[in-house]
Amino acid sequence: MLDSSLIDFEQRLPQVPWFRHIGEPLSDSTIQRFQTWDEWFGPEDARVSAIHLRQQELHDDVLRSQVSSSSDLESLFQRVVSQVRDLASRALSLDASGDAWDARSTAVWHAGWTAGLVALCLATKSTIPPDLQAQWRWFAHGRWPAAVESEVLYVY
Repeated sequence: MLDSSLIDFEQRLPQVPWFRHIGEPLSDSTIQRFQTWDEWFGPEDARVSAIHLRQQELHDDVLRSQVSSSSDLESLFQRVVSQVRDLASRALSLDASGDAWDARSTAVWHAGWTAGLVALCLATKSTIPPDLQAQWRWFAHGRWPAAVESEVLYVY
């Protein structure tokens, strides 16, 4: 289950510039950029919940498709989520006591889940869905893909 692409992915996680480029200008005018953490819509907004519902669906689909190794896959997922949450929390000087209405806490949790799902796809040699690839690219570039509405992405 631990092939070289998964090992490489996990080894690169500490080098990700977690949230370091938030607030910097974007060259793509089709992307909506938040200027401050307070501009975030909150977890119950459809533009936000769509991302997280889709991620839960993907998580469940991968584990359902790999019944014989679902326990090992869930352990992998939790390990990566935990590692990324630790890295991302430190990058924002954030303790773990935040709640879902705190944009920075949700950004950290979203980063963990995104990385965890990428790891699951790599471990199962599944195609990484385009929406997950796009989210990961934003995190890997030090941003937060905070919400989506149709084709409009909202980024910090």
